[in-house]
Amino acid sequence: MAILLFAFSPLPSNALFLAYGLSRAPLPLLAVPFFAGRFVSYAFAFTGGAVVADQFDIEISGRASALYFVASQLASIVLVYVFARIDWRRSWYDRRLRWVP
Repeated sequence: MAILLFAFSPLPSNALFLAYGLSRAPLPLLAVPFFAGRFVSYAFAFTGGAVVADQFDIEISGRASALYFVASQLASIVLVYVFARIDWRRSWYDRRLRWVP
């Protein structure tokens, strides 16, 4: 429940994931409520921005910006996952990228 409340807050998520990295908790215990909370809070922010844009007659392309946002977030998640799966110490000495076993 605390993770879900944190996800709704404007606090940066890096502290939460640093704390997770120091713990041995299973990732779904953190990721599922976090991404659910961020999805809802971002949906409210996106909808609120669209309402404000309508009030001021600001022209934005909603579909294109939404697709760009989703694609960039998914790409960022994949990059973080790949970055975390590389055994950097072994890769440094072997001069080749090695995955964490």
